[in-house]
Amino acid sequence: MDASVQSPAWRPPYLSYRTLVWFLDHEVHSAPLPPRIDRSYLHGYAVTTQAQLLKILGLLELVDLSTGTVRPRLRTVTGKPDVRRDVMRQWARSFYREQLELADEHASSMALYASFTRHGITGATLRKAVAFFLALCGDVELASSPHFRPVPQKGALIQEQPVASLGSSDASIRHEEFTFGPAGGIAVWTDLDWSQLPQETVDRLQRLLRELGRLAGPPAGNGDTAGTP
Repeated sequence: MDASVQSPAWRPPYLSYRTLVWFLDHEVHSAPLPPRIDRSYLHGYAVTTQAQLLKILGLLELVDLSTGTVRPRLRTVTGKPDVRRDVMRQWARSFYREQLELADEHASSMALYASFTRHGITGATLRKAVAFFLALCGDVELASSPHFRPVPQKGALIQEQPVASLGSSDASIRHEEFTFGPAGGIAVWTDLDWSQLPQETVDRLQRLLRELGRLAGPPAGNGDTAGTP
């Protein structure tokens, strides 16, 4: 299936938009490109940011999505913000078709969030994915509803991530954040096959995450700094 077509498997980028722009407008332009972009080339970034950069470069057809092989198109956008914006604008009109239709209707923030959550995008990932989308619209001058707002960064919202899903056989990395205002926060990363754990252990871990959600309070600000170099 074409990656630009939304489906139950639709997975939007959720890295910091500033990281992507810096990478394309400055970092890649500063030295000759290798024939292939892989994790070793991105060694200065966090592991999750490496994965998200490779994904968005593939979605933009700047590298091969499966191999990381550099495509000629990447050389046409590096260090050229106007060209890069044109490429990203064309891609966004297809990839974010549902969200842009909501923008044309002047839909609410909740309608925007729902367009992500129905594809299983929740918790901290939802906040970052929406932030990427809104920053993209602003940068490439795509219409946005006057009612669209970033997802509030607070424990109550993150707690809404379906904890029951942790008991699935999906062993992918999961990230949840719990913020305690000016005091700081707690980030929980898991890379487990939950189906291999005793049910008692799963239940205890679920209770722990719910308790963290109850204890967490609103943060000092709503900035999205994930993946910033």
